[in-house]
Amino acid sequence: MNFAVDHIVQEVDDLQQVSRAFDALDIRTVVFQNDRSAMAVLHQCTNTYVEYCTPFTNPWRTLAPHRTARKEGEPSRTWVAIRVDDIHACAASLWEQGYMMEGPRYQSVQLPTGEVVESLVLIPRIKSPSGIPLPIFIERGGTEISYMQKHHSVISPDAILNLRSIAIATRDVSAAAETWATLLRRRPTECWIQTDISAYCVRIPLDDNIYIIFCSPVGEGLVARTLREHGDHVFLLNFTGSHYQVDSSICGTVHRMM
Repeated sequence: MNFAVDHIVQEVDDLQQVSRAFDALDIRTVVFQNDRSAMAVLHQCTNTYVEYCTPFTNPWRTLAPHRTARKEGEPSRTWVAIRVDDIHACAASLWEQGYMMEGPRYQSVQLPTGEVVESLVLIPRIKSPSGIPLPIFIERGGTEISYMQKHHSVISPDAILNLRSIAIATRDVSAAAETWATLLRRRPTECWIQTDISAYCVRIPLDDNIYIIFCSPVGEGLVARTLREHGDHVFLLNFTGSHYQVDSSICGTVHRMM
């Protein structure tokens, strides 16, 4: 079974702040009203997209695994949707591994053109209490290529950024990496000390050449601050294809352009 990043949902308090941040980077986004009659901001990449929504319009607000109460002042929560080609086989595999789950359940997304794209969503859950964020699995109706082409042509036909990796801050890098490796049927391929964020990191490759990276602090830095403020959390999205190199914090998540 293939596993690839379908898209990312980041929950924010102020959509205008998101739009202004991307405008400052000269990156085009689209604000649209989805099928839930709710506003969202879309940032299109060449290989995926990021949807920014508010706590009141988040499509996964009632579904997201291990969603704890948001702390006062906490700017965002982020979820990673992993695309699979057979959601029912994925559910059977998770069941055999002892995971509780919700779904598969039907969901639809309306493009800015008005066209509705259907999908099936599966939410895995760990039986014992855990702060480890888990992926959400999704199977799209139609082909992956046609779905991406529809989004790409509608939102940003001139998109040049390519999502390279998603980094998750965690207090227990071994447990987090092992959990995701089991869910994704992959093994970690590399570990290292990332000095600029003072963290020990482990990465897992997906079939679309995007990496999921898990980071635990080895000193004071971005990862340590993230854990203090948000707990285990997606804290960095790494993009390639940019005309310049810059780190931009957008509602609590660092967007690294390279």
